[in-house]
Amino acid sequence: MGETYTILVGSYTRSVTTLKFTPATCSLVVLSFVEVGHHPSWIDNHPTHPELVFATIEASEGEVVVVEVDGEGKGAVVGRVSSGGEDPAHVWIGENEIVVGNYSGSSILQIPFIAESPYLSAPSAQVVRFEGTGPREDRQEKSHPHQVYHHPSREELLIPDLGADKVHRLLRDETKEGEWVVKGEISVKAGSGPRHVFVKDDVLYIVGELSSELLSYSLPPISSSGPAPTHLATLATTSTPPTPTALAAEILLSPSKTHLLISNRNDTHPLGDPIAIFTLHPTFERVGEVRTGLNHIRGMQFSKDGKYLIVGGANGGGVKVFEWSGEGEWAKEVAHVELEAPTDFLWL
Repeated sequence: MGETYTILVGSYTRSVTTLKFTPATCSLVVLSFVEVGHHPSWIDNHPTHPELVFATIEASEGEVVVVEVDGEGKGAVVGRVSSGGEDPAHVWIGENEIVVGNYSGSSILQIPFIAESPYLSAPSAQVVRFEGTGPREDRQEKSHPHQVYHHPSREELLIPDLGADKVHRLLRDETKEGEWVVKGEISVKAGSGPRHVFVKDDVLYIVGELSSELLSYSLPPISSSGPAPTHLATLATTSTPPTPTALAAEILLSPSKTHLLISNRNDTHPLGDPIAIFTLHPTFERVGEVRTGLNHIRGMQFSKDGKYLIVGGANGGGVKVFEWSGEGEWAKEVAHVELEAPTDFLWL
């Protein structure tokens, strides 16, 4: 059969599903699933214990669930703990801790990681709560932290807040046993709704979900005497003016590390939701688009070897794998499977 890939799928169901992808036959099939709880929408694994996968349970009584997977990708729930708030939508996993962001709870919670079952202990730090509103009364009635992003080269957390049109900046307070505390913020365009962020070469890229835009800022270290972040540019994430239902979603660095991909949801185009392709600063241009045939893209992930991109339609179209070429950054659909409400992916 040749080379195969194993992929986990988070979803707006009650299960995390395991898929097997075989490029030689363009086959993408369901291997197994494990029921974990209401809407395990975001999944990721531990940096040094990759068999441990963490899923956010997006419910009114939010949880983080630990799933242990075997060599075939079959999973079993081995731990769970409260997220400290409603509707956790994202989690960052460090070596000795996880930090979960509660979208409806307007908060984040730091949870210690322990190297034995159930792997998560009772939280030792207080919940960090955020406040703020924006002009969109239907989506920005209060703070909505949507991601917990760890800076790639320094100890700083960035929390894009869709409800408050801000990106919160947190540093560790070593006098409080390494708790994360708010030390700054970046206010962005009103009504843009920051959803996810990415940092490269001290430039912060922000997906504005509500405005369907990609915003960029300089990002010097937090300092009372040093320079402050400055706005660099704002570009549309769609090739045509966004419809009232359009929502930008995920941000992803290409395997060549020369382009950013932005998924867009709820496009009315007959060829489905698009993935926009941008060059990085200093050029920073929108240079391409991949039409997916999917409805309501959320997460998307590259295979570890950079050969393939997996994407799903939470409202229709199932899951698709695209062959990816770094020469010009183009994609070709090579495999498809029907699956209910996929939202995020993890290549094992």
